Amino acid sequence: MKKFSFTTLFIVLVSFGVSLFLYFYIFNGSLSRNAQDWASFGSYISGILLPILTGLNIWVFIRLTQAIDRENNIRKENDNKRFEERQKVDIEFQRRMIISQIRQTEVNSLSKALDNLFFPSEFCSDSKLFLDSIKVNLVKGQILIDSFVNGRNDLFNINENKEAIDALWELHKKVSFLNRRIDDPSFTVENKLMQEILELKHKAISYLQKYTIDNI
Repeated sequence: MKKFSFTTLFIVLVSFGVSLFLYFYIFNGSLSRNAQDWASFGSYISGILLPILTGLNIWVFIRLTQAIDRENNIRKENDNKRFEERQKVDIEFQRRMIISQIRQTEVNSLSKALDNLFFPSEFCSDSKLFLDSIKVNLVKGQILIDSFVNGRNDLFNINENKEAIDALWELHKKVSFLNRRIDDPSFTVENKLMQEILELKHKAISYLQKYTIDNI
């Protein structure tokens, strides 16, 4: 706009100066006291400058229109870019939230299954049926841990969850040991072993939940 204003003023001043120069040069004029001479001078100036100013106004209007169009196009491009960026951010947020919900569901399922290791699937008074039910749960626990560690790497990066994976494998060993020995009549489940299993379970679940929260 400043450039337009300077250019316009320059053209007007030059045109006015050239018009005055030509008038006085051609007519050898001097300041007159005759009103008719001033009227003729005014007609001369308006006749010379009016087409120039009209053309100048048209040029300025065209340039302003072009400048406004450029500004509008730039604004639209910027708005489109911001809209696309917001869309990408929203899509990425939704994706992360969905993944987070899936992770939390997997962790909850694993935690619930591990909590039920030592509870029979259904109530039974017979001790043999009770042990058989516990064995089934222990086998399910082993399979679940193995499946979780080997089949959930797309959800829980093993390299980023080494503590949780190590705890789950250690838990897998304890459960396997317990499952192998539970049929031995001389074997008794010590409180220490039960405590170790529970601590490993809580440790693994805690690490997985922390990873889920940290990666929302």
